[in-house]
Amino acid sequence: MAHAARAHVTWMSAVIIVAVTVSCVTWLIVSRETRVIILNGTSVADMFRFPASRAYCLCKVINNTEKDEYLRWKKMWCDNISLNESNNIWMTVQETGVYMVYVQLTYGLKTSSRVDLSMILEFSYAEGTEEFTGAFDTRQPTENEQDAHLSKFFLLKMKAGNRLSIKAYPKDMIKYDDHHPFTSFITIVRYADWSG
Repeated sequence: MAHAARAHVTWMSAVIIVAVTVSCVTWLIVSRETRVIILNGTSVADMFRFPASRAYCLCKVINNTEKDEYLRWKKMWCDNISLNESNNIWMTVQETGVYMVYVQLTYGLKTSSRVDLSMILEFSYAEGTEEFTGAFDTRQPTENEQDAHLSKFFLLKMKAGNRLSIKAYPKDMIKYDDHHPFTSFITIVRYADWSG
């Protein structure tokens, strides 16, 4: 029961942080032409003209033995966003709109040398692929094991069929054994419609 309550509080905290952050920060959005647009008051008003559908997805990181840098995911709750079942890497949206993406990774560091941590969002669309550096950190060794958290919000204009994935370095240090609440996850929410 306590685990369920903690998971609910963690989920609600993430939603509140997302709402506050989006209200306070001007975001960069990837447009159809792959150029970056800086939002202004008019474009934000256009974005919220029509209510968004309830497309959402919550996935947690799962362990894998592949030697690439891509993280693999397990769907927890998803609607109108699919996870590629052949390799569990790519999340594909089914509707055009503005999507808010929140990624949190927790590393369990048991090292005697300095370690560089990083997270990259890879966004794939019909014309090509873009990579966005999400977060990075450098940790010095300590006598005891330490947890390091990387987290980042992204706001992306996506068309139906666009997809994204997350790369992490070094991915073998991510904590995969957390059960409830799990601490390495991705949340995708269709935040607004934007037909312009």
